[in-house]
Order: sequence, then structure tokens, then C-alpha cells
Amino acid sequence: MSSTGELSLPPPKTWDAFEAILLSAARIRWASAEFFRHGRQGPRMDGVDVYGSDAKGRMIGIQGQHSMGGVPEDLIKEEVARGESVVPALHQLFLATTVKRDTSLQQAMRLLSRHRTADRKFGVDILFWEDIVRELAKDEAVLRSHYPEIKPAAAAPAAAPPPPAPNDAALFGQFLALLPPDGAIAVLDRTNMAGASFPRSTLDPLTVFLRDWNRRDRVFADAEIEAAKQLLWEKVKEYLQVVAGETVLDKASVSVPEAWEKDQPERFWRVSQRLNRLAEELVERQGTLMQVAGRKLG
Repeated sequence: MSSTGELSLPPPKTWDAFEAILLSAARIRWASAEFFRHGRQGPRMDGVDVYGSDAKGRMIGIQGQHSMGGVPEDLIKEEVARGESVVPALHQLFLATTVKRDTSLQQAMRLLSRHRTADRKFGVDILFWEDIVRELAKDEAVLRSHYPEIKPAAAAPAAAPPPPAPNDAALFGQFLALLPPDGAIAVLDRTNMAGASFPRSTLDPLTVFLRDWNRRDRVFADAEIEAAKQLLWEKVKEYLQVVAGETVLDKASVSVPEAWEKDQPERFWRVSQRLNRLAEELVERQGTLMQVAGRKLG
């Protein structure tokens, strides 16, 4: 949406359209849907064209003046007197006009409001056409509902992504050499640890990844790639900790022994299910890293 200083709109030609604009502007200004037109919804409210409550529950009234001929003092007094009849009592009355901003009129309204609030009566203020347009401009959809001839703001062309850091492509090549998609993690995922086993050498790439890929010289310059790598590193660490503490490792293989199913059934199912779940999570995090790096590095 263009800035309000650049937006110049003609006042509507009919009173009904002006009231509708006042209602929309009020709901935007006070961030409340609890504003209504006089006599259209809710009880009839003599003395205002739009009424409602702000976030603190204070009653706000708006009296419109669709005129290009100025706002005479007698008219202000008349509208304020009419506002006294509103029930429940107003906290603030706004005179909304299609005339341009007038500093002398603003000053007069401020003085009148000061005297009234000192007497514990509702305050008064004025909304000029520029003020009303400024509120409408905060919501493009609402603005266009009243002025359909306004075209949607053209979307700015998407900025080209910055080129990858020179070292990231080479670093990711090293990662793929160590943990290719069909490598160690895929083997772990295909192995059902409920009684099965896998070669102990399968863990070697994960051990190297855990040992070396948290060093400063293995940090990706791209923050999103690095974040995905760190998530995978943390899951590899968790997997290897479970293997070290909860399985039987010999020189050739890693297993959750079948004998545990009979002798230690709770441990057997707890450990095997946890390893199976961790293997799935390793695959997911490796896949995420592959997708992010593919998007960023081409």
C-alpha cells in the first residue's frame, strides 16, 4: 500500500457511502468490530451516525458532516448537544467531516474538549477527510471495497537469492562423501533392531561425523544449511549414545540380542523401538539437510 501521504481520494458523493466509510475507518482506528451504523444494527442511537466501544470498553460516537463548506461553530454546538442524549453515555464524540484539515478548527475543538472533560462530560474531537483516508489506507482490502477503482499494489519482484558462499559447495561435497543418501543412515533405517543386527563398520561414518563436523572449519556459511546440519549432528549423537549404552557390540556387529526378548522383554522392546525410531529421524534430518543445501547451492 502506498503511504498515506501519497494517497488522495475524493469524498464519496452520497451520505450513505460516507457513513459506510466512517464505519470502516472506526473499526480500523480502534481495532474493534464492535462499531455499528446508527439504526442499522443494535438500538437506535440519537445524536451519532456511528457508535461502538474501544478496547477498554469506552463508548465512542462519530457524527458525520458530509460538506465541503466548512464546519461552523453553531453546528459543532448542535452536534455536541445531540450527543448528550446518547445512552449509554459517550466517552468521546468525534465530528467527522469531508473538509480539509483546519488548524484553527482543531484548536477550537481541543479547547472545547478541555472544558467539557473538566466538567466530567465527554470529550470532543474532529476527524478531517485526510484522517479518515489515513485509517482506510491501513487495510488495502477495506479501502478497495469503498474505492474499487484502486488497483492492487504491484508486487515487488522477488529478490534473487544471494550466491552461495564459495566454501559451502565444497563443504557439502565432503558431507555427501561421508554420508551419502544411500549410505550408513539408510542401512540403519532398513534394519529392524528387534532381533536383527548390522555390521559395526556401519557406524564408522556417523562416528567421524560426530567427531569432526562440529568443528569451526566444518561450519557452513549459510545459516539455514548450518542449522539443518546441526540438527542432524545432534540426532547422530543421540543415536550413538543409545548404541553405546543399550546394545551389545562385538568386533563385527551391533545388536539388541534376541535372548533379551525372553529374559529382558521390557528392555528388548524399549531399546529396539527407540533405535528404530531414531533411525527414522536420522533419515528425516538428513533429507532436510539435502533439500536445504540443494535449494541454496543449486
